[in-house]
Amino acid sequence: MIPEHDPRRLIARLAVAVMAADGRIASEEIVASEELDLLGLGRLSGLVREEMLIAAEQPIDVGATSSGLAGLGAQTGTIILAVLADIAAGDGVLLPREREVLGTVAAGLGVAEPDACHIFDAASASSGHGQSGARWRPRGPEPEVRASVDPGLAAAARQLGIEPGASVERIDAAYLALVERYSPAKVAALGPEFVALTVHKLADLTVAFERLRAASR
Repeated sequence: MIPEHDPRRLIARLAVAVMAADGRIASEEIVASEELDLLGLGRLSGLVREEMLIAAEQPIDVGATSSGLAGLGAQTGTIILAVLADIAAGDGVLLPREREVLGTVAAGLGVAEPDACHIFDAASASSGHGQSGARWRPRGPEPEVRASVDPGLAAAARQLGIEPGASVERIDAAYLALVERYSPAKVAALGPEFVALTVHKLADLTVAFERLRAASR
């Protein structure tokens, strides 16, 4: 039995809260949560199913649950938030209510607002439906991407947090900053499961980076 306050259970609880934020849990989101079993966190998908049953009887306090993970540090909080956003985007879109719940999670985890905005945009971009749904953007609307921009390149740019058509120098700088943010060395003391999460995230970012660099040649 996984203890009530074990980080893995808290992450699973937040995953359920995010998936259910729009009033339903899509099968694609459940599949996305099952992929976490491959990241070194153990049988997290099993915990997700347990928490789904509990949530049917007892509402999830998102703020308190995410605050329970704040002691892991901002770096780890960023990684957890990125994973949760990816799960929520498993059905192809982050809806406004999902973004709102993710915003509460970000605050509880101590993730800075600009970092949270980038994580949500990157999750939308990697889902293949980055233009769907309203963005969680408390600091004002983001300029629209011009229709002439290749959708795949636009999605890759959003994953790196830059504008479509950015210079090679800007692409390189953005990628290096993200490599630093998700450095496995920063979470090594927390165990191999968190190192695996950073490696997974870096792999996604590297695909986006290589796509942008190839197009800039």
